Amino acid sequence: MTRALFFCAFCLAVPALTAPGRAQEDHYYSLISVDTTNAEFADDNAKRAADGSIRLSILRVPQSGPIAYTITQVTLNCASLKNQIISAADYSSDGKQTPQPGEGEATAIKPGTLGDVLKHYICDGLDPYPRSKSIKGLQAALSKTQDLIAAEKNK
Repeated sequence: MTRALFFCAFCLAVPALTAPGRAQEDHYYSLISVDTTNAEFADDNAKRAADGSIRLSILRVPQSGPIAYTITQVTLNCASLKNQIISAADYSSDGKQTPQPGEGEATAIKPGTLGDVLKHYICDGLDPYPRSKSIKGLQAALSKTQDLIAAEKNK
């Protein structure tokens, strides 16, 4: 019951970042996915639309490369099991922003995709990392990423 209430509160939280925006130091991020090359965090600021869909930002941090992080604005509709990338922007380590196109319409959630991860996390209420805590701010999420990826490599 407590977990269901947490996710309901998560879905009705204060408004999300404007699309696409820089990750903010006053936002909190929850780990939703990590592998040996990337970590993904959901911004705890989400907004429920009148149609029941949820709009939120995803912070994706690669282990290395020219992109320091990516912010992706997504919508997820648990009733129709569809999701849509509204917009995205890659940020280099010097802060340069490169916008990425979004998708024209919502599509069915496919297994193994970001939409699938969000479906399990938000719609089904399954926290893939129940012991992890929300991380406050972009810099803390960037720092934590290297530890998370290293732990995945050592499994």
